[in-house]
This record gives sequence, C-alpha cells and structure tokens, in this order.
Amino acid sequence: IEQNYSADPEDRTIFGHSGTGRFLLNTLFSGSDLFQRYIVVSSGNNAKSKEEEIAYAENNDDLTVNLCLLVGSLEGGQSYIDLYDSLTSRQFPSLKIELEILEDESHISVVPGAITKGLRSVFGK
Repeated sequence: IEQNYSADPEDRTIFGHSGTGRFLLNTLFSGSDLFQRYIVVSSGNNAKSKEEEIAYAENNDDLTVNLCLLVGSLEGGQSYIDLYDSLTSRQFPSLKIELEILEDESHISVVPGAITKGLRSVFGK
C-alpha cells in the first residue's frame, strides 16, 4: 500500500468486525507494532482475547495503541466490558482506549455506526 499510496508506515489503522475483530485482538496482544490504531467491532466472546491480554501484560509495561472496542447492545457485550476494564486497570501509559456499546444494534447492524464512531475515536474527532 505504501508503495502506491501516500501512507504513513508509522501511523497505520485497521478495522475488523466479527472474526476479523478477533484476529485484530490477537494481533494486538502478540506485541506486533504493525498497527497503531485498532477499531475492533463485535469480535464475539473475548475469553481467548482476555487470556492473550493477561499474557501480554505479564511481559509488557505499556501498550502503545489507540484502541476502540465497539459492540451492539443486542449482542450482550459483557466480555467487551471485562476486556476494557482489564486494560484500563493496567494503566498502560500510552494506551488510548474507548468502549462503545451501540444501542439497539445487532451483530450485523452494528457495522455502519461502528465505522463512523470507530474512526472518530481513533482519530480523536
């Protein structure tokens, strides 16, 4: 992409919904620095992500990303709340994180609003 477009390799953003959102959390907690802004939407039950987050925190004292977690209220979302609470409790100095539960949205209907809200979140608008 950076060979063909004016893109900053030090400021990459990625969006993922459902299984791709789960993949993004795995990428985030693997310690990869490929992306700096993550928009994760409706990644399902985050039990595996929670395990990966704990393992990451055991070996790292910071998480230098801007992370937006989004889920529809009709999906539940407790695993998102738990993951958010765990990350914020660690007080990673460079982590910018936001959790948004979109009212009256399901796993599929959440996507359009999540795109807008996610971009505003990670770009600070």
